[in-house]
Amino acid sequence: MLLVVTFFNGDAVQFGTYSEELARNSRVNSFPPNCAAKPLPQEERNVESSLNRISEAFIRLRFNRRSNRLFWYACVWTLPVICHRADSRYEKIHKELIKAGGAAADDFVAPSRLSDEELRLVHSEKYLKSLKDREKLATYLEAPQLKLIPMDLTRAVVEPFRIASGGTLLAARRSLESGIAVNIGGGYHHAKPDVGEGFCVFADVPIAIRQLQKEKKIRTALVIDVDVHQGNGTAVCLANDDTTYTFSMQQEGIYPQPREKSDWDIDLPAGMKDAEYLQILKESIPTIFQRCQPDICFIVGGCDTLDGDPLANLQMTQQGIVDRDAIIVAACVDRKIPVVLTLSGGYSKNAWRSQFLSIKNLVDVYGLANTEK
Repeated sequence: MLLVVTFFNGDAVQFGTYSEELARNSRVNSFPPNCAAKPLPQEERNVESSLNRISEAFIRLRFNRRSNRLFWYACVWTLPVICHRADSRYEKIHKELIKAGGAAADDFVAPSRLSDEELRLVHSEKYLKSLKDREKLATYLEAPQLKLIPMDLTRAVVEPFRIASGGTLLAARRSLESGIAVNIGGGYHHAKPDVGEGFCVFADVPIAIRQLQKEKKIRTALVIDVDVHQGNGTAVCLANDDTTYTFSMQQEGIYPQPREKSDWDIDLPAGMKDAEYLQILKESIPTIFQRCQPDICFIVGGCDTLDGDPLANLQMTQQGIVDRDAIIVAACVDRKIPVVLTLSGGYSKNAWRSQFLSIKNLVDVYGLANTEK
């Protein structure tokens, strides 16, 4: 039986309850680490309707170089992340993968939270302490209502981000074993060493890179950021470092302003459609790998490049997102470079479906296996 941290039921979120639907279909007999299934106090339940919550899940895909098969590893747990929208994108992805036969319920496993030591690899002690200040946290998340809500924000907000960021590190470890990994969630590319912003608290990709470098499992790392917004936080975290290379391909003239400097930035005009976008990406990939010979590649794969996203003005289709991710993953597989996909932003009504289709495509192309190591 699988236990989850939150259960989405229409507009009502019952924190600390079981997802009976998931539990009935699961054979996993373990609770996600460092999460407690406890009912919220009454005063916290009373304010739940004022919070936007996002379900996060973690999926790991493994590529076996000898058999050219994709081994599917995933973890499912849902958690509350207060944001600017009421959306269950990641829960929808999880459910649809099961419904479509892309994964079984027991193909999902949970990551551990990042340790204090891991967080300090990128973030300053002053910043980490500031996360206990609700006004500062509200500013980082662009959620001013947090300043007025009488609830434990460490448990409700910071810990979920910490666990989701742990998913990126776990995905990176597994990609080193056999090739491909996907974190359904993660990609918090606006978080900087001393400040959070743009709905991002922890710089999960830079943290994963630094931890793997510390363990001497990698020396060099590449970040390909195709979210519609520049990965300004990632650029700052990895600046002036010849062991990393940051590529960011984003819409011009939108947040963040002013821009930070990635190793290579490409600005795109509003209104760009699939064909031109994908052509630019294809033409850029050989140069990226000429400039960087990475031991691992992280994709920050936001789907806010979709037509109709409220925070941007590109006009990509769902198939364009599928093709975009497939192009980057194939480039890594061809070069035998382990690759991690994180899902980052995406704010349109059906954003979840483009990322479901992308992950399902990877399963269809590379194959599927069980969760045993």
